[in-house]
Amino acid sequence: MLGNCWCIVNSWFHHNFPRTLSLSLYLLVSFSLEVVVRVCFVVSSLEV
Repeated sequence: MLGNCWCIVNSWFHHNFPRTLSLSLYLLVSFSLEVVVRVCFVVSSLEV
């Protein structure tokens, strides 16, 4: 029973992992870009 469940999880993982990975990578990149933009905005407003 447990082995069968593991097979299902394993196949789902192999099927969905690339999509999940690219999605999390996209979220990470967009989040980093937003943080960089905010920091630049704050720094530029401080300089003025």
